[in-house]
Order: sequence, then structure tokens, then C-alpha cells
Amino acid sequence: MAQFKVGDRVRHKLHPQHGGTVVGLEDSPLYKAVTVDFDDIGRIWYEVKYLELVPQPLALDVWHPMSAAPDGVINLFDPDPWPQDLDYRYSWDDGGNATHFMLYKKDPIKEVRTLYGQNIGRDWYFGQFMSGLEGLPYTYKITFNTVDGEPDLASIKMEKL
Repeated sequence: MAQFKVGDRVRHKLHPQHGGTVVGLEDSPLYKAVTVDFDDIGRIWYEVKYLELVPQPLALDVWHPMSAAPDGVINLFDPDPWPQDLDYRYSWDDGGNATHFMLYKKDPIKEVRTLYGQNIGRDWYFGQFMSGLEGLPYTYKITFNTVDGEPDLASIKMEKL
């Protein structure tokens, strides 16, 4: 019965959407079973052959051995499986093999953007450079902050030049 212990998060192998916490262990000569408090269907006992451990998320800012990496997730050349706000580092041995990895949260990239604009009649024109349409100077300036390329709408300011 060493496979599961009280407090482990498990899910059903055939229906992985059903997950829960092990709350009791059953051990008899006929079967190995656990009592699971499922999140959505209540408390039920199941034979262990129908259950599997739920992978726990890896801690951030800690060096993990490569053996702890989920299959197919750690790939030096394909970071697609990672959430956008996470990145990773590797430590290498003398032979050039990755031995450990660390996940860490990226710092957001913050920038200030400025657009210059003018209105001609009822139309407005804006650009990133000081020179306006037909050689006319821009008469307005809009500044705003961006976080990871997304504008912070609360920071938008418009002023007349």
C-alpha cells in the first residue's frame, strides 16, 4: 500500500477530470484500495489500480534534478509548454549535459510609449514620430505605460503641445 498515503492528491485513470484527496487506506488480502474525497462526486473508496497521483507543480526558484522534469516539458529548444510569465534556467556538467533546472517568474517588461497626433478637420492622426502629415507639426501628445506590451489604460494622458 506504499503507492498512496493519506493527503495525496489523486485522479481516476480513466476519468482524469475526477480528482480528490486520499483520506483513508484499505488493505485486505483481496484488494488494495483507498478512500478518496473527490472534489465533485463525494467520498468513495477505489481500488488503487484505477487511481494515479496528480502531478504536483514544481516549486519556483529551486534547483530541480532533470529527473524531476515532466516528460516532454523540459526542452531546450521549444519553450511552448511554459506559461508566459515563467522561464527556466539550466545548470550544466563538464560534458555539456543539463543536470538541473530552475523555474522562475519573469519580471514584467514595463515601458512608456508616446504617440504624437494632430487633427485635420474631423479626422485624427497619430504616430510615434514628431513630424506630422503634410509637414504639419503634431499638436497633441498621448503617453501611456505598457506592461509586457499591453497598455495600462489607467495611465493614458493626453496633452496639447
